[in-house]
Amino acid sequence: MGHLFFSEPQPAARRRGGAFENLSGLDIVFYSIIFDRKRRTRLAQPIHARTRALQEIKLNDKTDMKADEKPENENTPDAGSDADAAGKEAADRPETGNGEEIKSVEERLESQKEESAKTYERLQRVSADFDNYKKRAARDMSELRKFANETLLKELLTVTDNLERALDSLTDKQGPPKELLEGINLTLGGILKIFEKFHVTPLESMGKPFNPCFHEAMMRQATDEHSENTVIQEMQKGYMLHDRLLRPALVVVSAPASETPA
Repeated sequence: MGHLFFSEPQPAARRRGGAFENLSGLDIVFYSIIFDRKRRTRLAQPIHARTRALQEIKLNDKTDMKADEKPENENTPDAGSDADAAGKEAADRPETGNGEEIKSVEERLESQKEESAKTYERLQRVSADFDNYKKRAARDMSELRKFANETLLKELLTVTDNLERALDSLTDKQGPPKELLEGINLTLGGILKIFEKFHVTPLESMGKPFNPCFHEAMMRQATDEHSENTVIQEMQKGYMLHDRLLRPALVVVSAPASETPA
């Protein structure tokens, strides 16, 4: 069995020059192992050498890159130093300005100031006009509310005059019906209450000096009892609505006794 196991390597030993012809099978196995290790070592040496060379190249490249980056970072100026340098240059640089441009800017500024002042003055005038308009509109509205019933109240004055004439005529007669007088008085009193509610007041003219703003003279009558131009008779009552004349009073004015009656 040992002869069959070592029968294959014998021709190889013979090809190397017949040096192993007299060796036993065990020796041949031993020497085969030794030669195989040497061969592997010789083959592995170039691979290890190349690997170490590549590692050295990479290490050198990294070292060179670090060496190159460090001076670049050290020499790179930061933003603060640039700003300080620019400020120093601006401070050291002499002021140079175009006189014509400065003058033009000043002229435009003055023009804008004048225009602004005119605009402000115009705004003040418009504001004042608008305030006056609001006041006038409010006054007109108040006047409208106050005298809105002027026409109706003036028409009611005629009814009041007729009721007063009816009372005067019935009073002059003998024995007027009591119920009739009461009815007329109640009607007249109701209308007078309405007048009072809407601020309609009668004018007191008797014995007062004649005033053309409130009185309308129907005639002049000579008399010694009253001074001249005094209202001595009231033919029709006058009325005021608030502070406005609703209807003037029709009156007779006194005149000197020596004057011929008009």
